[in-house]
This record gives sequence, C-alpha cells and structure tokens, in this order.
Amino acid sequence: MKRTYEPHESYICKFCTQKHPATYFTNDKNRITKVCKLCKQKKAKSIRRAFKAKCVAYKGGRCEICGYNKCIAALQFHHKDPSAKEFVISQSSKHIRDFDLIKQ
Repeated sequence: MKRTYEPHESYICKFCTQKHPATYFTNDKNRITKVCKLCKQKKAKSIRRAFKAKCVAYKGGRCEICGYNKCIAALQFHHKDPSAKEFVISQSSKHIRDFDLIKQ
C-alpha cells in the first residue's frame, strides 16, 4: 500500500535541516526517506564530480592529445576502439563504486 501525502505534512531533512513539504521527499518502500530530493541531487552530483576527478588523475590529469588541464568539466573520455566499449559510465552507478572496472 503506497502512502499518500497530506498537503499539510512536512518533514525536516537530515542534511540541510530545512523543513520541506512531504512532496520534497521520496517514498522508498512505503517509508519516507529522511533526505530531501534537493540534498540527494547535490550528493549525487558531488559523487560524480569526485569520481571524474579520480579518473582524470588516473589518466594523467590532462588531455592526452593537447595537454589541456585547466577545467576538468571540459575533459572527456573516449574509447580508442568504440567496439570494445562494455558499458556507458554515466548510466551505471556500479562502476563508480568499482574503480578497477574503469581502469581496464
């Protein structure tokens, strides 16, 4: 049975400590999470950025072709042989947890 929210319900996020309406929280297995959607998004973005920084550092911290190293956001990773691509990193959080899969 899914829980329905009453318009007057609100909760306090454990990260930002702000009081938000119930609609700012996700319903996970019929229980309200204690972290608002905005904080979840910020945390996920932070994890992705840290992971990209780790990958860039592993590959030398700069573009392999021209040596550019000013802004990590401008750097991209490409496969030398696209047919050898096993997964799309941006669509798999599993690979963020297992850096050894990325190094292959």
